[in-house]
Amino acid sequence: MTLPYPCCHQRTATPCLPKRQGGWRYLLPTLGLGLAVAGLPQLALAAPYTAGTTTDRYGAVTGHMESNGTTTDRYGAVTGHVESDGTLTDRYGAVKGHIGQDGAITDTYGATMGHMTSDGELDDRYGEPVGNLRSDGTVVNKTGAVVGHVPPGDKVGAIMILRDGLSSR
Repeated sequence: MTLPYPCCHQRTATPCLPKRQGGWRYLLPTLGLGLAVAGLPQLALAAPYTAGTTTDRYGAVTGHMESNGTTTDRYGAVTGHVESDGTLTDRYGAVKGHIGQDGAITDTYGATMGHMTSDGELDDRYGEPVGNLRSDGTVVNKTGAVVGHVPPGDKVGAIMILRDGLSSR
């Protein structure tokens, strides 16, 4: 009998899946796709970021968000990562904060820094407006001045642009 992939246990005929890089990170998207093909609902949460380029108000590139959640600076050097559950890490993997599905933004220690509403308004921890993420990806500050541009729906990118307003108090 020939198995379509290598055997996990050489002394038994127990087949195993091909070894892949990434472990569960590789397997979960595959499971989601399999469930969708089978007509069952997918078990994926919407990620708080959108892949694409981030620019300043003049259009100069300031960074990039990869489709896997890795953030890079304008030169391509890795600056951090965003997990699909909203956890923010630096380039070394240390947790730097979290963006919840409800829009709550917390720092490394879990203290509330602000909140992003479903319509894109970013408020500080006291509920004062800091800025807004428009549907086209334009980021404006509290006075309405354009301060940058992110891929449409990229909450993380907008928060990074407006972070000075969040930490100014």
